[in-house]
Amino acid sequence: LCKRTMEEIAEERLGGIAQPKELRITLNDKFVFPYYLCDECEDFLRAAIPQVLVAEGLIKFDDEKDKYVLPPLEKLTQMVNEYRQALEWLLTLLERIVKILESLTTVDEKAMQATVEGIKELMAKMLEIRGEK
Repeated sequence: LCKRTMEEIAEERLGGIAQPKELRITLNDKFVFPYYLCDECEDFLRAAIPQVLVAEGLIKFDDEKDKYVLPPLEKLTQMVNEYRQALEWLLTLLERIVKILESLTTVDEKAMQATVEGIKELMAKMLEIRGEK
C-alpha cells in the first residue's frame, strides 16, 4: 500500500489543510478497519477487500440490504472448528516428523520412508480439507 506519510497525503488534499481520510470498513456494523490512505490506495482497498472476503466465503453481499454481511454464526463456528481440527492434526503430524528427523544420525532408509509417508499423509489431509478427496 501507500508508502507516503500522513503529512504527504494531507499535503495532497487541499494543500495540507485537509487531513488524510480515515478508511473505515465495517461488516454488519461491527468490524472496523481504520487506516489512513491516499486516494489511490483507498479506492484499491474499498474494491479489493470485499472481493477477497467473498471469494474466501467469509462474507457475502446482500442485495436487499445493499451491504456485505457475515454468514450465520453456525457457519462461522463450523468453519472455525474445521480449521482448529486441521491445525491440531497438522501440529501432531509435524511433531512426528520432527521426532523422526531428530532421530536421524545417519541416512536411515526406514526413517526417511516414514518421513515421506508422513508428508504424503499431510498432503492428503490438506486436500481433504479443501474438498478434493
